[in-house]
Amino acid sequence: MAGLRLDTPDGSTVLDLPVAGHPSEVDWRDDDVVLLSVKSQDTAQALADLEAAAPMVPIVCLQNGVANEPAALRRFADVYGATVGCPTAFLEPGVVVAYSSPVTGAIDVGRFPRGVDDVARDVRAAPTGSGRLRSGGNPVRAARCGRACTAGPARRRSTT
Repeated sequence: MAGLRLDTPDGSTVLDLPVAGHPSEVDWRDDDVVLLSVKSQDTAQALADLEAAAPMVPIVCLQNGVANEPAALRRFADVYGATVGCPTAFLEPGVVVAYSSPVTGAIDVGRFPRGVDDVARDVRAAPTGSGRLRSGGNPVRAARCGRACTAGPARRRSTT
């Protein structure tokens, strides 16, 4: 199978997506945007590779955590945070199973550290045109910080 197969309750679709093994293999265009989705421990190397290949490209951080956007901002002028919610499973290479349809998820995008501009609006609108994601509003950072500060056993409890 060539491409990425998306299985939904409505059926299967094969998406023919261009891929590259390294940023240096991409024929970068002026309207390109990077959706950074590596594990946080790999962010520094990914940003270094991207900076060498495309120093002016906007970076949209899709990772969990709150340290990725500041790291990207040290190398790039245009940095965005995003939160993505998709009830999906990835159990075999090349196949994603989405458990809802026709909308398979939601994405919220905003400039880092705050604001919304044309790039954020374009990124939010792009998946909406496919009918697969809905766009939402900002503030992405506040949502992430709130989740990070209230998750897990380290959360503070009132003693009164």
